[in-house]
Amino acid sequence: MKNVALLGNPNVGKTTLFNSLTGSNQRVGNWAGVTVDKKEGFFDDFKIVDLPGIYAMDTFSNEEKISKEFLENGQVDLILNIIDASNIDRNLYLTMQLKQFKKPIILAVNMIDVAEKKGINIDYKKLEELLNVTVVPIQASKEQGIDDVKKALKNLHTNKIDNNDYNFSSEKETYTYIENLLSQCTKKDNKSIRTIKEKLDNIMLNPWLAYPIFFIIMALTFQVTFSWIGQPLSDLLDSLLNDSLVPIIESLIQGTAPWFQSLIIDGIIGGVGGILVLLPIILSLFACITILEDSGYMARVAFIMDKIMRKMGLSGKAFIPMIVGFGCSVPAIMTARTLESEKDRKLTALLIPLMSCNARLPVYSIFAAVFFPNSIGLVVASLYFLGILLAFILGIIFKHTIFKNEEEPLLIELPEYKLPSLKNLLNQLYEKTKGFLVKAGTLIFAMSIILWFLSNFNFSGMTDVNNSILSYVGGFIAPIFKPLGFGNWQSSVSLLTGLIAKETVVSSMSVIFAGDLQTMLPLHFTTLSALSFLVFVLLYTPCITVVGTMKKEFGSKLTLFSVTYQLVLAWLVAFLVFNIGSLFI
Repeated sequence: MKNVALLGNPNVGKTTLFNSLTGSNQRVGNWAGVTVDKKEGFFDDFKIVDLPGIYAMDTFSNEEKISKEFLENGQVDLILNIIDASNIDRNLYLTMQLKQFKKPIILAVNMIDVAEKKGINIDYKKLEELLNVTVVPIQASKEQGIDDVKKALKNLHTNKIDNNDYNFSSEKETYTYIENLLSQCTKKDNKSIRTIKEKLDNIMLNPWLAYPIFFIIMALTFQVTFSWIGQPLSDLLDSLLNDSLVPIIESLIQGTAPWFQSLIIDGIIGGVGGILVLLPIILSLFACITILEDSGYMARVAFIMDKIMRKMGLSGKAFIPMIVGFGCSVPAIMTARTLESEKDRKLTALLIPLMSCNARLPVYSIFAAVFFPNSIGLVVASLYFLGILLAFILGIIFKHTIFKNEEEPLLIELPEYKLPSLKNLLNQLYEKTKGFLVKAGTLIFAMSIILWFLSNFNFSGMTDVNNSILSYVGGFIAPIFKPLGFGNWQSSVSLLTGLIAKETVVSSMSVIFAGDLQTMLPLHFTTLSALSFLVFVLLYTPCITVVGTMKKEFGSKLTLFSVTYQLVLAWLVAFLVFNIGSLFI
């Protein structure tokens, strides 16, 4: 087995190439920071190790440390260095540093179509001769040239090893060498070409237009999710489940013991089915975010948010992991590694859980549909923006208290605009659906059965739900939430199970209320207490997987602080919402 180190600058198509070579479906995004740890895949008898994107080997970032340690201490047989043909001069800086490891190098020159549009013509044979490495031009997004890369890998022993010493005294000397080298193998058209990127950036980055455009795009995203596609499909799926599938199952198990019928209908179908019908909503929102990422727009959002983020003591680059947090806080916290300073990494990780993840969306959808049927999108969007607003306020507080270090400058590359890849979108939706179904079929399935048992039994045997073990547990902690307007044991138990996975808040209520949420929720919540409950769900401690990731990345002390402040914040804000709202309603 031969080990291949795959390296390159951020956002040059490294993960796309990795997926093409290995058949993997790693996350692909049109911005920096997608790969935050090394990943492994296989092609024939080669192990391809996808290392984090870095600009240089001397930046001392976490990503550079991972890559440098692997190259120095790992068993590396070959370096596959992917570069952006349209920014070849800057990309070759890393290449020159990689040559010092004295390993065979394959230089995959990607985005050759973008280079051609910019009038950059490269003589690849001459470049190969001058660099003394194997050069392969590719267009990774369209899988052009991938077979040539595979062929070059198989010819491992014929790849050249450059034994020359490149002892550049400074970055400026290095770039002088690269400039002289490129003058011999590249030509650029003299005519000035105003690219689509420049034209669009004049609009998207305009000081007056950028923010309205951002809010319009976000508003359209919620319209797609809750009015045009996601919610209608969810309603259709719910109708098919309750009006078609449930009657069939009821007829099949008719005549069996009542407890068995309750387990199947109220426990399993109520718990798991209550979550499954919300899949279209989750996928719709996820698809919109993926399209925005893939198009290159989200990198622009980070740029335009830089001025606002500075108020919090962060650079605009910190907005990227926060956007990832709308999908899931786990990869978002890991993406925070890409930030340059320790202060930025820790502060961003503390604020990420306030970005409402997909797992909370089922709770919002159910409650908004029951209590705010005519303004579902507005209510859900308001929760998302509340999380962002509170993150901004807390960022300012933390900046002037526990994080007083100097601010870092914003260094972010704005990628080319491109049409979102349908293949990438479908792959991401497939992975999201698979992960959701696995969770529904394992964790939520198991939780539904446990909750059904606890809600139908006590120590004397089978009983009604109000005398069950679950009611005793919920009743014990319910007083904590009474000042927030939902001091009933049902909501308390649901919030408790939500610490395992936020989706189980809905499945717990489905089991407790025998699947009839439309009828039962208004009996236990008012419109105001329902809103208070949603605010608490938005802000309270994330699932145990997120807590575990935080501990792994930043240690126990910061994790304990994160868990504590989120619980306190959730209680205080929900308290204010309910009690101030009571003055007017």
